[in-house]
Amino acid sequence: MANTGYQISPTVRQYFTSGPNSGSVVTASFDVDLTVSPFSASLDNEDYFYRSFDPIDCEPGFEDCQVPLLTSLNTGSRRGRFAINYVTASSYMGSNDPLAITASVSNDPNFGTSEIFSASIGSLIPVTTSFVSGTVYFKAFASCSGPDQSPDSSPLSFTYDLLPPPLSAGSVNIVFKNNLSSAMEVQIRSTRGNADYKIAAGNSITYDYSTSPDPGAWTSTGRSEDLTVTIKGGSRSAYGNFVQRTTTGIEKESYTTGGGYDSPNANSDNSSTFTPDKGITFNIRQLVLPKNGTITNTTFTLLTNTPPPPPPTPEPDPGPAPGPPPASTPYVQTVFGSTPNSNENSVCATTGVNYREKTYFRKNGYLYNSRSDALDNTKATFPNVKNYILTSPTVYLIVNEKGYIQNRGGCALPTISIYTFRGSFSDQESACSRNATSGGSQIFSYKDNRLVGSSLSGRYPLGGSGRGGRNVILSAGSIIGYETCGSELSNVSYGSSGYSPSSYPLDSPSNINPKTLSRICSNSLTTYKLGPSGTIYYASSPYVPLGGGVGRWFKTTSGGFVLIQSGRIINTASPC
Repeated sequence: MANTGYQISPTVRQYFTSGPNSGSVVTASFDVDLTVSPFSASLDNEDYFYRSFDPIDCEPGFEDCQVPLLTSLNTGSRRGRFAINYVTASSYMGSNDPLAITASVSNDPNFGTSEIFSASIGSLIPVTTSFVSGTVYFKAFASCSGPDQSPDSSPLSFTYDLLPPPLSAGSVNIVFKNNLSSAMEVQIRSTRGNADYKIAAGNSITYDYSTSPDPGAWTSTGRSEDLTVTIKGGSRSAYGNFVQRTTTGIEKESYTTGGGYDSPNANSDNSSTFTPDKGITFNIRQLVLPKNGTITNTTFTLLTNTPPPPPPTPEPDPGPAPGPPPASTPYVQTVFGSTPNSNENSVCATTGVNYREKTYFRKNGYLYNSRSDALDNTKATFPNVKNYILTSPTVYLIVNEKGYIQNRGGCALPTISIYTFRGSFSDQESACSRNATSGGSQIFSYKDNRLVGSSLSGRYPLGGSGRGGRNVILSAGSIIGYETCGSELSNVSYGSSGYSPSSYPLDSPSNINPKTLSRICSNSLTTYKLGPSGTIYYASSPYVPLGGGVGRWFKTTSGGFVLIQSGRIINTASPC
Protein backbone atom coordinates (compact mmCIF):
# COMPACT_ATOMS: atom_id res chain seq x y z
CA MET A 1 0.00 0.00 0.00
CA ALA A 2 1.28 3.49 -0.84
CA ASN A 3 2.58 5.50 2.11
CA THR A 4 0.03 8.12 3.24
CA GLY A 5 1.61 9.30 6.51
CA TYR A 6 -1.28 7.71 8.50
CA GLN A 7 -1.37 4.66 10.79
CA ILE A 8 -4.41 2.38 10.11
CA SER A 9 -6.12 0.56 13.06
CA PRO A 10 -9.11 -1.57 11.88
CA THR A 11 -10.23 -2.69 15.40
CA VAL A 12 -9.75 -1.84 19.10
CA ARG A 13 -9.70 -4.51 21.86
CA GLN A 14 -8.88 -4.47 25.61
CA TYR A 15 -6.23 -6.85 27.15
CA PHE A 16 -5.06 -7.60 30.70
CA THR A 17 -1.55 -6.18 31.22
CA SER A 18 -0.77 -7.84 34.59
CA GLY A 19 -1.96 -10.56 36.91
CA PRO A 20 -2.72 -14.21 36.13
CA ASN A 21 -4.67 -13.26 32.95
CA SER A 22 -1.96 -10.98 31.54
CA GLY A 23 -2.13 -10.91 27.75
CA SER A 24 -5.70 -12.25 27.53
CA VAL A 25 -8.70 -10.38 26.12
CA VAL A 26 -10.77 -8.73 28.88
CA THR A 27 -14.09 -9.24 27.09
CA ALA A 28 -14.94 -9.99 23.48
CA SER A 29 -18.08 -7.89 23.81
CA PHE A 30 -15.96 -4.71 23.69
CA ASP A 31 -14.46 -5.46 20.23
CA VAL A 32 -15.18 -2.38 18.12
CA ASP A 33 -14.86 -2.31 14.29
CA LEU A 34 -13.25 1.05 13.44
CA THR A 35 -13.74 0.63 9.69
CA VAL A 36 -17.41 1.72 9.91
CA SER A 37 -18.97 4.96 11.09
CA PRO A 38 -18.21 6.72 13.40
CA PHE A 39 -14.67 5.30 12.76
CA SER A 40 -13.67 5.79 16.47
CA ALA A 41 -14.16 4.38 19.99
CA SER A 42 -13.32 5.35 23.60
CA LEU A 43 -11.70 3.03 26.15
CA ASP A 44 -10.53 4.08 29.64
CA ASN A 45 -10.98 7.75 28.72
CA GLU A 46 -8.69 7.38 25.63
CA ASP A 47 -9.97 7.83 22.06
CA TYR A 48 -9.01 5.44 19.23
CA PHE A 49 -9.40 6.17 15.49
CA TYR A 50 -9.35 4.14 12.26
CA ARG A 51 -6.85 6.60 10.68
CA SER A 52 -4.33 8.46 12.88
CA PHE A 53 -1.49 10.64 11.62
CA ASP A 54 1.88 9.04 12.55
CA PRO A 55 4.79 11.03 10.98
CA ILE A 56 7.44 9.05 12.94
CA ASP A 57 6.57 5.51 11.82
CA CYS A 58 5.04 6.49 8.47
CA GLU A 59 7.29 9.28 7.23
CA PRO A 60 6.85 9.82 3.47
CA GLY A 61 9.71 8.46 1.38
CA PHE A 62 10.67 5.68 3.85
CA GLU A 63 11.33 3.27 0.94
CA ASP A 64 13.20 5.76 -1.30
CA CYS A 65 16.76 5.15 -2.57
CA GLN A 66 18.80 7.16 -0.05
CA VAL A 67 21.11 10.04 -1.04
CA PRO A 68 24.86 9.27 -0.53
CA LEU A 69 26.92 11.61 1.64
CA LEU A 70 30.26 12.72 0.14
CA THR A 71 32.57 13.12 3.16
CA SER A 72 35.99 14.11 1.75
CA LEU A 73 38.43 14.05 -1.19
CA ASN A 74 41.93 12.55 -1.37
CA THR A 75 44.38 13.44 -4.13
CA GLY A 76 47.99 12.46 -4.89
CA SER A 77 50.92 14.03 -6.70
CA ARG A 78 49.34 13.62 -10.16
CA ARG A 79 46.82 16.18 -11.29
CA GLY A 80 43.39 14.83 -12.09
CA ARG A 81 43.57 11.80 -9.76
CA PHE A 82 41.16 11.73 -6.80
CA ALA A 83 39.50 9.32 -4.39
CA ILE A 84 36.01 10.38 -3.22
CA ASN A 85 35.13 9.13 0.26
CA TYR A 86 31.42 8.68 0.99
CA VAL A 87 28.85 6.88 3.15
CA THR A 88 25.42 5.52 2.18
CA ALA A 89 22.26 4.95 4.19
CA SER A 90 20.09 1.83 4.12
CA SER A 91 16.41 2.10 3.23
CA TYR A 92 13.58 1.13 5.55
CA MET A 93 13.85 -2.63 6.38
CA GLY A 94 16.53 -3.01 3.67
CA SER A 95 13.88 -2.96 0.94
CA ASN A 96 15.79 -0.66 -1.40
CA ASP A 97 19.48 -0.66 -0.40
CA PRO A 98 22.12 0.96 -2.69
CA LEU A 99 23.94 -1.35 -5.17
CA ALA A 100 26.16 1.12 -7.07
CA ILE A 101 27.26 4.74 -6.95
CA THR A 102 27.92 7.17 -9.84
CA ALA A 103 29.97 10.37 -9.53
CA SER A 104 29.90 13.42 -11.81
CA VAL A 105 33.01 15.63 -12.08
CA SER A 106 32.93 19.10 -13.68
CA ASN A 107 34.70 22.44 -13.81
CA ASP A 108 31.24 24.09 -13.84
CA PRO A 109 29.39 24.44 -10.49
CA ASN A 110 26.15 23.80 -12.43
CA PHE A 111 27.64 20.63 -14.00
CA GLY A 112 26.88 21.82 -17.53
CA THR A 113 29.79 19.68 -18.80
CA SER A 114 30.84 16.69 -16.69
CA GLU A 115 32.69 13.39 -16.67
CA ILE A 116 31.06 10.26 -15.20
CA PHE A 117 32.71 7.61 -12.94
CA SER A 118 30.86 4.57 -11.55
CA ALA A 119 31.75 2.03 -8.85
CA SER A 120 30.08 -0.69 -6.82
CA ILE A 121 29.18 0.17 -3.24
CA GLY A 122 32.37 0.37 -1.17
CA SER A 123 34.39 2.98 0.68
CA LEU A 124 35.58 5.28 -2.13
CA ILE A 125 35.14 6.25 -5.81
CA PRO A 126 38.41 6.37 -7.85
CA VAL A 127 38.51 9.27 -10.34
CA THR A 128 40.98 10.17 -13.11
CA THR A 129 39.68 13.37 -14.72
CA SER A 130 40.88 15.64 -17.52
CA PHE A 131 39.99 18.72 -15.45
CA VAL A 132 43.46 19.64 -14.12
CA SER A 133 43.23 23.35 -13.39
CA GLY A 134 40.99 25.87 -11.63
CA THR A 135 38.20 24.57 -9.39
CA VAL A 136 36.71 21.08 -9.88
CA TYR A 137 33.27 20.08 -8.50
CA PHE A 138 32.07 16.61 -7.46
CA LYS A 139 28.60 15.16 -6.82
CA ALA A 140 27.13 11.62 -6.84
CA PHE A 141 23.91 9.60 -6.77
CA ALA A 142 23.17 6.00 -5.70
CA SER A 143 21.48 3.24 -7.73
CA CYS A 144 19.33 0.85 -5.69
CA SER A 145 17.46 -2.39 -6.27
CA GLY A 146 14.31 -0.39 -7.04
CA PRO A 147 13.70 1.34 -10.38
CA ASP A 148 14.54 4.89 -9.25
CA GLN A 149 17.99 6.29 -8.39
CA SER A 150 18.59 8.62 -5.47
CA PRO A 151 18.72 12.42 -5.82
CA ASP A 152 22.15 14.02 -6.27
CA SER A 153 24.32 14.47 -3.19
CA SER A 154 25.57 17.78 -1.87
CA PRO A 155 28.68 18.71 -3.91
CA LEU A 156 32.35 18.89 -2.95
CA SER A 157 35.00 21.03 -4.67
CA PHE A 158 38.78 21.14 -5.09
CA THR A 159 40.93 24.08 -6.31
CA TYR A 160 44.31 23.45 -7.94
CA ASP A 161 47.41 25.53 -7.43
CA LEU A 162 48.20 27.71 -10.44
CA LEU A 163 50.44 26.12 -13.11
CA PRO A 164 52.72 27.82 -15.61
CA PRO A 165 51.62 27.56 -19.25
CA PRO A 166 52.11 23.98 -20.59
CA LEU A 167 55.13 23.32 -22.77
CA SER A 168 54.59 22.71 -26.49
CA ALA A 169 56.28 19.61 -27.84
CA GLY A 170 57.01 18.07 -31.22
CA SER A 171 55.97 14.60 -32.38
CA VAL A 172 57.85 11.37 -31.55
CA ASN A 173 56.67 8.10 -33.13
CA ILE A 174 58.01 4.64 -32.26
CA VAL A 175 57.30 2.14 -35.09
CA PHE A 176 57.55 -1.64 -34.54
CA LYS A 177 57.83 -3.51 -37.87
CA ASN A 178 57.77 -7.28 -38.49
CA ASN A 179 59.69 -8.29 -41.63
CA LEU A 180 59.59 -12.03 -40.86
CA SER A 181 57.06 -14.74 -41.75
CA SER A 182 55.53 -15.38 -38.29
CA ALA A 183 54.04 -13.21 -35.55
CA MET A 184 56.08 -10.71 -33.54
CA GLU A 185 55.24 -9.84 -29.90
CA VAL A 186 55.96 -6.41 -28.40
CA GLN A 187 55.59 -5.63 -24.68
CA ILE A 188 55.82 -2.03 -23.44
CA ARG A 189 56.09 -1.33 -19.72
CA SER A 190 56.10 2.25 -18.40
CA THR A 191 54.56 4.47 -15.75
CA ARG A 192 52.95 6.34 -18.69
CA GLY A 193 50.95 3.17 -19.51
CA ASN A 194 51.50 -0.52 -20.39
CA ALA A 195 50.68 -2.21 -23.70
CA ASP A 196 50.99 -5.61 -25.42
CA TYR A 197 50.96 -5.96 -29.21
CA LYS A 198 50.93 -9.00 -31.52
CA ILE A 199 52.08 -7.97 -35.01
CA ALA A 200 51.40 -10.29 -37.97
CA ALA A 201 54.00 -11.02 -40.63
CA GLY A 202 54.75 -8.00 -42.82
CA ASN A 203 52.75 -5.61 -40.60
CA SER A 204 53.69 -2.77 -38.25
CA ILE A 205 52.20 -0.61 -35.47
CA THR A 206 53.00 2.96 -34.44
CA TYR A 207 53.30 3.97 -30.75
CA ASP A 208 52.83 7.68 -29.93
CA TYR A 209 55.74 8.75 -27.68
CA SER A 210 55.09 12.48 -28.11
CA THR A 211 53.45 13.41 -24.84
CA SER A 212 52.63 11.78 -21.54
CA PRO A 213 48.98 10.67 -21.09
CA ASP A 214 49.25 11.89 -17.46
CA PRO A 215 47.80 15.44 -17.16
CA GLY A 216 50.51 17.95 -16.24
CA ALA A 217 53.45 15.59 -17.00
CA TRP A 218 55.07 17.97 -19.51
CA THR A 219 54.98 20.80 -17.01
CA SER A 220 56.47 18.74 -14.18
CA THR A 221 59.19 16.80 -16.01
CA GLY A 222 59.74 18.34 -19.45
CA ARG A 223 59.70 14.91 -21.12
CA SER A 224 57.68 11.71 -21.39
CA GLU A 225 58.34 8.70 -19.11
CA ASP A 226 60.86 5.94 -19.94
CA LEU A 227 59.82 2.79 -21.82
CA THR A 228 61.05 -0.78 -21.21
CA VAL A 229 60.43 -2.77 -24.41
CA THR A 230 60.60 -6.56 -24.96
CA ILE A 231 60.40 -8.01 -28.48
CA LYS A 232 59.86 -11.75 -29.06
CA GLY A 233 58.82 -14.02 -31.91
CA GLY A 234 59.62 -14.13 -35.59
CA SER A 235 60.85 -17.11 -37.58
CA ARG A 236 63.26 -19.47 -35.86
CA SER A 237 66.46 -19.09 -37.85
CA ALA A 238 69.64 -21.13 -37.61
CA TYR A 239 71.51 -17.83 -37.57
CA GLY A 240 69.35 -15.95 -35.02
CA ASN A 241 67.20 -12.81 -35.20
CA PHE A 242 67.98 -9.18 -34.41
CA VAL A 243 66.17 -5.83 -34.25
CA GLN A 244 67.43 -2.94 -36.36
CA ARG A 245 66.85 0.62 -35.07
CA THR A 246 66.71 3.52 -37.53
CA THR A 247 65.93 7.12 -36.49
CA THR A 248 64.99 10.08 -38.64
CA GLY A 249 64.99 13.25 -36.56
CA ILE A 250 66.61 13.76 -33.14
CA GLU A 251 68.16 10.60 -31.60
CA LYS A 252 67.96 11.96 -28.01
CA GLU A 253 64.15 12.01 -28.26
CA SER A 254 64.19 8.16 -28.45
CA TYR A 255 67.54 7.40 -26.80
CA THR A 256 67.91 3.58 -26.88
CA THR A 257 70.13 1.53 -24.52
CA GLY A 258 70.44 -2.12 -23.48
CA GLY A 259 69.79 -5.20 -25.60
CA GLY A 260 73.08 -4.75 -27.44
CA TYR A 261 72.42 -1.22 -28.73
CA ASP A 262 75.85 0.42 -28.40
CA SER A 263 75.40 3.61 -30.46
CA PRO A 264 72.32 5.45 -29.11
CA ASN A 265 73.43 8.75 -30.68
CA ALA A 266 73.70 7.21 -34.19
CA ASN A 267 70.73 7.19 -36.57
CA SER A 268 71.08 3.41 -37.10
CA ASP A 269 72.04 0.60 -34.71
CA ASN A 270 71.53 -3.17 -34.35
CA SER A 271 70.60 -5.19 -31.26
CA SER A 272 72.22 -8.39 -30.05
CA THR A 273 71.22 -11.67 -31.73
CA PHE A 274 68.41 -13.58 -29.97
CA THR A 275 66.10 -16.59 -30.38
CA PRO A 276 62.32 -16.06 -30.89
CA ASP A 277 61.28 -17.59 -27.55
CA LYS A 278 63.71 -15.57 -25.36
CA GLY A 279 63.50 -12.27 -27.22
CA ILE A 280 65.37 -9.10 -26.30
CA THR A 281 64.71 -6.26 -23.82
CA PHE A 282 65.90 -2.65 -24.13
CA ASN A 283 65.08 0.84 -22.82
CA ILE A 284 63.89 3.99 -24.63
CA ARG A 285 64.34 7.36 -22.93
CA GLN A 286 63.43 10.90 -23.86
CA LEU A 287 66.50 12.91 -22.85
CA VAL A 288 65.15 16.18 -24.23
CA LEU A 289 61.75 17.73 -24.75
CA PRO A 290 60.76 17.10 -28.42
CA LYS A 291 61.26 20.39 -30.22
CA ASN A 292 57.99 22.08 -31.17
CA GLY A 293 57.18 21.70 -34.88
CA THR A 294 59.56 18.72 -35.44
CA ILE A 295 58.81 15.04 -36.09
CA THR A 296 61.08 12.17 -34.99
CA ASN A 297 60.38 8.63 -36.25
CA THR A 298 62.28 5.68 -34.75
CA THR A 299 61.64 2.28 -36.36
CA PHE A 300 62.50 -1.08 -34.77
CA THR A 301 62.49 -3.77 -37.49
CA LEU A 302 62.61 -7.52 -36.71
CA LEU A 303 65.08 -9.22 -39.09
CA THR A 304 67.00 -12.51 -39.52
CA ASN A 305 70.77 -12.55 -39.59
CA THR A 306 72.21 -13.19 -43.06
CA PRO A 307 73.75 -16.67 -43.28
CA PRO A 308 77.56 -16.67 -43.57
CA PRO A 309 79.07 -17.39 -46.97
CA PRO A 310 79.72 -21.09 -47.69
CA PRO A 311 83.25 -22.32 -47.07
CA PRO A 312 85.50 -22.27 -50.13
CA THR A 313 85.64 -25.44 -52.19
CA PRO A 314 88.96 -27.21 -51.54
CA GLU A 315 91.30 -27.60 -54.44
CA PRO A 316 90.98 -31.03 -56.09
CA ASP A 317 93.77 -33.46 -55.49
CA PRO A 318 95.87 -33.27 -58.66
CA GLY A 319 96.12 -36.55 -60.49
CA PRO A 320 98.78 -37.71 -62.84
CA ALA A 321 97.38 -35.26 -65.37
CA PRO A 322 95.21 -32.21 -64.95
CA GLY A 323 91.53 -33.00 -65.36
CA PRO A 324 88.31 -30.98 -65.51
CA PRO A 325 87.07 -29.51 -62.21
CA PRO A 326 84.25 -31.44 -60.53
CA ALA A 327 80.78 -30.34 -61.55
CA SER A 328 78.95 -28.40 -58.81
CA THR A 329 75.55 -29.64 -57.66
CA PRO A 330 72.98 -26.81 -57.65
CA TYR A 331 71.20 -26.15 -54.32
CA VAL A 332 67.50 -27.18 -54.35
CA GLN A 333 65.29 -26.10 -51.44
CA THR A 334 62.10 -27.93 -50.45
CA VAL A 335 59.11 -25.58 -50.05
CA PHE A 336 55.66 -26.56 -48.70
CA GLY A 337 52.68 -24.56 -49.98
CA SER A 338 49.08 -24.49 -51.11
CA THR A 339 47.80 -25.09 -54.61
CA PRO A 340 47.92 -21.90 -56.74
CA ASN A 341 45.24 -19.26 -56.12
CA SER A 342 44.32 -16.50 -58.53
CA ASN A 343 44.27 -13.56 -56.06
CA GLU A 344 45.21 -12.43 -52.56
CA ASN A 345 41.68 -12.70 -51.15
CA SER A 346 41.37 -16.38 -52.01
CA VAL A 347 44.84 -17.36 -50.72
CA CYS A 348 44.24 -15.46 -47.43
CA ALA A 349 40.76 -16.94 -46.82
CA THR A 350 40.19 -17.87 -43.17
CA THR A 351 39.31 -21.48 -44.10
CA GLY A 352 39.92 -23.99 -46.87
CA VAL A 353 43.54 -23.09 -47.80
CA ASN A 354 46.13 -25.67 -46.67
CA TYR A 355 49.67 -24.25 -46.71
CA ARG A 356 51.13 -27.79 -46.52
CA GLU A 357 48.99 -29.26 -49.29
CA LYS A 358 51.77 -29.56 -51.88
CA THR A 359 55.58 -29.87 -52.01
CA TYR A 360 57.51 -27.56 -54.32
CA PHE A 361 61.23 -27.31 -55.05
CA ARG A 362 62.97 -23.93 -55.23
CA LYS A 363 66.12 -23.17 -57.28
CA ASN A 364 67.51 -19.92 -58.62
CA GLY A 365 64.29 -17.98 -57.87
CA TYR A 366 61.91 -20.53 -59.50
CA LEU A 367 59.43 -23.07 -58.08
CA TYR A 368 59.48 -26.54 -59.67
CA ASN A 369 57.06 -29.44 -59.33
CA SER A 370 59.78 -32.03 -58.52
CA ARG A 371 63.42 -32.19 -57.53
CA SER A 372 64.36 -33.78 -60.86
CA ASP A 373 62.63 -30.91 -62.72
CA ALA A 374 64.66 -28.44 -60.65
CA LEU A 375 67.92 -30.23 -61.42
CA ASP A 376 67.03 -30.49 -65.14
CA ASN A 377 65.70 -26.91 -65.24
CA THR A 378 62.31 -28.14 -66.51
CA LYS A 379 60.00 -25.21 -65.81
CA ALA A 380 56.58 -25.77 -64.24
CA THR A 381 53.38 -24.51 -65.81
CA PHE A 382 51.08 -22.59 -63.44
CA PRO A 383 47.44 -21.72 -64.34
CA ASN A 384 47.52 -17.92 -63.86
CA VAL A 385 49.64 -14.97 -64.93
CA LYS A 386 50.03 -14.29 -61.17
CA ASN A 387 49.75 -17.29 -58.85
CA TYR A 388 49.37 -16.86 -55.08
CA ILE A 389 50.78 -19.80 -53.05
CA LEU A 390 50.39 -19.83 -49.23
CA THR A 391 53.60 -21.06 -47.51
CA SER A 392 52.63 -20.42 -43.85
CA PRO A 393 49.42 -19.35 -42.08
CA THR A 394 50.15 -15.69 -42.92
CA VAL A 395 52.74 -15.56 -45.76
CA TYR A 396 52.34 -16.24 -49.50
CA LEU A 397 54.56 -16.21 -52.61
CA ILE A 398 53.57 -14.65 -55.96
CA VAL A 399 54.90 -16.61 -58.99
CA ASN A 400 54.27 -16.20 -62.73
CA GLU A 401 53.01 -18.90 -65.08
CA LYS A 402 56.51 -20.46 -65.31
CA GLY A 403 57.11 -20.51 -61.54
CA TYR A 404 59.36 -17.45 -61.28
CA ILE A 405 59.02 -15.92 -57.78
CA GLN A 406 58.02 -12.28 -58.35
CA ASN A 407 57.20 -11.20 -54.79
CA ARG A 408 55.93 -12.24 -51.38
CA GLY A 409 53.18 -10.88 -49.14
CA GLY A 410 51.40 -11.29 -45.82
CA CYS A 411 47.77 -12.07 -44.91
CA ALA A 412 45.89 -9.90 -42.39
CA LEU A 413 44.02 -12.59 -40.41
CA PRO A 414 40.94 -11.94 -38.23
CA THR A 415 41.61 -11.59 -34.50
CA ILE A 416 39.89 -12.62 -31.27
CA SER A 417 40.40 -11.08 -27.80
CA ILE A 418 40.53 -13.71 -25.01
CA TYR A 419 40.63 -13.03 -21.23
CA THR A 420 43.55 -15.23 -20.09
CA PHE A 421 44.66 -13.46 -16.89
CA ARG A 422 43.02 -16.05 -14.57
CA GLY A 423 43.56 -19.08 -16.79
CA SER A 424 40.83 -21.43 -18.01
CA PHE A 425 37.54 -22.06 -16.17
CA SER A 426 36.06 -25.47 -15.45
CA ASP A 427 32.44 -24.63 -16.29
CA GLN A 428 30.28 -22.01 -18.01
CA GLU A 429 28.94 -20.44 -14.80
CA SER A 430 32.38 -19.79 -13.25
CA ALA A 431 33.67 -18.32 -16.54
CA CYS A 432 30.64 -16.02 -16.84
CA SER A 433 30.64 -14.91 -13.18
CA ARG A 434 34.28 -13.77 -13.17
CA ASN A 435 34.90 -10.03 -12.94
CA ALA A 436 37.22 -9.50 -15.92
CA THR A 437 39.43 -6.49 -16.58
CA SER A 438 40.41 -5.28 -20.03
CA GLY A 439 44.10 -5.44 -19.09
CA GLY A 440 43.93 -9.23 -18.65
CA SER A 441 43.05 -10.02 -22.29
CA GLN A 442 45.28 -11.15 -25.17
CA ILE A 443 44.60 -10.74 -28.88
CA PHE A 444 45.13 -13.78 -31.14
CA SER A 445 44.91 -14.16 -34.92
CA TYR A 446 43.10 -17.29 -36.14
CA LYS A 447 42.76 -19.31 -39.34
CA ASP A 448 40.72 -22.46 -40.03
CA ASN A 449 39.19 -22.04 -36.53
CA ARG A 450 42.66 -22.35 -34.96
CA LEU A 451 44.67 -19.75 -33.04
CA VAL A 452 47.92 -18.78 -34.77
CA GLY A 453 50.98 -19.41 -32.58
CA SER A 454 49.05 -20.65 -29.52
CA SER A 455 47.98 -24.05 -28.16
CA LEU A 456 45.59 -22.84 -25.43
CA SER A 457 43.07 -25.38 -24.12
CA GLY A 458 40.05 -24.86 -21.88
CA ARG A 459 37.17 -22.40 -21.45
CA TYR A 460 38.00 -18.68 -21.53
CA PRO A 461 35.84 -15.51 -21.47
CA LEU A 462 36.06 -13.36 -24.56
CA GLY A 463 37.92 -10.09 -23.96
CA GLY A 464 36.15 -7.22 -22.24
CA SER A 465 35.42 -6.11 -18.71
CA GLY A 466 32.92 -6.99 -16.00
CA ARG A 467 30.82 -10.15 -15.85
CA GLY A 468 28.80 -12.06 -18.46
CA GLY A 469 29.28 -11.83 -22.22
CA ARG A 470 30.49 -14.91 -24.17
CA ASN A 471 33.05 -17.70 -23.66
CA VAL A 472 35.22 -19.55 -26.17
CA ILE A 473 36.12 -23.25 -25.78
CA LEU A 474 39.59 -24.24 -27.05
CA SER A 475 41.46 -27.53 -27.50
CA ALA A 476 45.19 -27.28 -28.24
CA GLY A 477 44.59 -23.94 -29.98
CA SER A 478 41.53 -25.11 -31.99
CA ILE A 479 38.25 -23.21 -31.52
CA ILE A 480 35.67 -25.87 -30.53
CA GLY A 481 32.73 -23.50 -29.95
CA TYR A 482 31.29 -20.49 -28.13
CA GLU A 483 28.91 -20.04 -25.15
CA THR A 484 26.54 -17.17 -24.37
CA CYS A 485 26.45 -16.28 -20.69
CA GLY A 486 23.04 -16.59 -19.11
CA SER A 487 21.96 -19.61 -21.13
CA GLU A 488 23.00 -21.89 -18.25
CA LEU A 489 20.87 -19.99 -15.69
CA SER A 490 17.25 -20.79 -14.77
CA ASN A 491 14.52 -18.66 -13.16
CA VAL A 492 13.62 -18.97 -9.47
CA SER A 493 11.20 -16.92 -7.33
CA TYR A 494 11.89 -15.36 -3.94
CA GLY A 495 10.65 -12.32 -2.07
CA SER A 496 11.14 -8.93 -3.69
CA SER A 497 12.73 -7.61 -0.46
CA GLY A 498 15.54 -9.05 1.64
CA TYR A 499 15.54 -8.61 5.44
CA SER A 500 18.66 -8.24 7.58
CA PRO A 501 18.97 -11.11 10.10
CA SER A 502 20.31 -8.72 12.75
CA SER A 503 17.24 -6.46 12.51
CA TYR A 504 14.65 -9.16 11.69
CA PRO A 505 15.50 -12.52 13.38
CA LEU A 506 12.90 -14.53 11.46
CA ASP A 507 14.21 -17.76 13.04
CA SER A 508 12.99 -16.27 16.37
CA PRO A 509 9.72 -14.59 15.30
CA SER A 510 8.64 -13.92 18.90
CA ASN A 511 11.29 -11.19 19.01
CA ILE A 512 9.63 -9.29 16.13
CA ASN A 513 6.74 -6.84 16.45
CA PRO A 514 3.59 -8.70 15.27
CA LYS A 515 2.61 -5.87 12.96
CA THR A 516 6.09 -5.84 11.37
CA LEU A 517 6.06 -9.64 11.03
CA SER A 518 2.68 -9.46 9.28
CA ARG A 519 4.05 -6.98 6.76
CA ILE A 520 7.14 -9.16 6.13
CA CYS A 521 5.00 -12.27 5.60
CA SER A 522 2.94 -10.45 2.94
CA ASN A 523 6.04 -9.53 0.88
CA SER A 524 5.48 -10.18 -2.86
CA LEU A 525 7.66 -12.51 -4.96
CA THR A 526 9.98 -11.61 -7.85
CA THR A 527 12.28 -13.47 -10.25
CA TYR A 528 16.00 -14.23 -9.68
CA LYS A 529 18.52 -16.43 -11.53
CA LEU A 530 19.84 -19.84 -10.36
CA GLY A 531 23.16 -21.24 -11.59
CA PRO A 532 24.08 -24.97 -11.95
CA SER A 533 26.34 -24.57 -8.88
CA GLY A 534 23.30 -23.66 -6.76
CA THR A 535 24.27 -19.98 -6.53
CA ILE A 536 21.36 -17.52 -6.75
CA TYR A 537 21.94 -14.20 -8.57
CA TYR A 538 20.08 -10.91 -8.99
CA ALA A 539 18.16 -10.92 -12.28
CA SER A 540 18.83 -7.22 -12.82
CA SER A 541 22.58 -7.62 -12.15
CA PRO A 542 23.62 -10.97 -13.71
CA TYR A 543 26.19 -12.96 -11.75
CA VAL A 544 26.02 -10.70 -8.67
CA PRO A 545 25.20 -13.16 -5.81
CA LEU A 546 21.95 -12.55 -3.92
CA GLY A 547 22.09 -11.53 -0.26
CA GLY A 548 25.55 -9.94 -0.22
CA GLY A 549 28.30 -10.95 2.20
CA VAL A 550 26.19 -10.50 5.38
CA GLY A 551 23.08 -12.34 4.18
CA ARG A 552 19.34 -11.54 4.09
CA TRP A 553 16.05 -13.36 4.66
CA PHE A 554 13.94 -13.91 1.49
CA LYS A 555 10.40 -15.28 1.26
CA THR A 556 9.92 -18.59 -0.66
CA THR A 557 7.06 -19.72 -2.90
CA SER A 558 5.82 -21.97 -0.06
CA GLY A 559 5.49 -19.03 2.33
CA GLY A 560 8.58 -19.84 4.41
CA PHE A 561 11.83 -17.89 4.49
CA VAL A 562 15.45 -18.74 3.64
CA LEU A 563 18.61 -16.89 4.73
CA ILE A 564 20.71 -16.31 1.58
CA GLN A 565 24.36 -15.25 1.91
CA SER A 566 26.61 -14.71 -1.16
CA GLY A 567 23.98 -16.46 -3.28
CA ARG A 568 23.77 -19.61 -1.08
CA ILE A 569 20.97 -20.74 1.29
CA ILE A 570 22.46 -21.11 4.80
CA ASN A 571 19.33 -21.26 7.01
CA THR A 572 15.54 -21.63 6.83
CA ALA A 573 12.65 -20.34 8.97
CA SER A 574 8.83 -20.52 9.07
CA PRO A 575 7.80 -17.41 11.01
CA CYS A 576 4.44 -16.76 9.34
